[in-house]
Amino acid sequence: MAPNKHSKFMCNEMVDKYSIIICMENYGWLKKNPLENSYVNWIGDIYKQKAYEKKWRDNFFWDPYNEKQMKSLSKLIVNLCDEFKIPKTCLGNNVKQDGVENFKGVVSKSNFDFSNKDVNPSFDFKLLQELIKL
Repeated sequence: MAPNKHSKFMCNEMVDKYSIIICMENYGWLKKNPLENSYVNWIGDIYKQKAYEKKWRDNFFWDPYNEKQMKSLSKLIVNLCDEFKIPKTCLGNNVKQDGVENFKGVVSKSNFDFSNKDVNPSFDFKLLQELIKL
């Protein structure tokens, strides 16, 4: 049975109406504080863990997703795909894609618009694809 309610998360009724939104906890982009060998997240909190480094969408440092998140996410995706008969396929990147609203499977918010930074470049799409096809 299909859900009969939807959010306005994507600000596009046709996308929102035919999507199941999953949000993951992550600090996103980080700014390096070289004097203290640490980073600061977008709200000013100190981040002392190891950052993922990659220039993407005007930022260089990112909070990585951990293995527990990836395994939990994959289980949720498999359950939702089975329940709602969604193909267990993933676009497999975090760059803007024309026509993404027509893709049948898993996409990220960053596939819809260049200004979206979720999921960040530390997200392991290859691992997700392996986990959801088990």
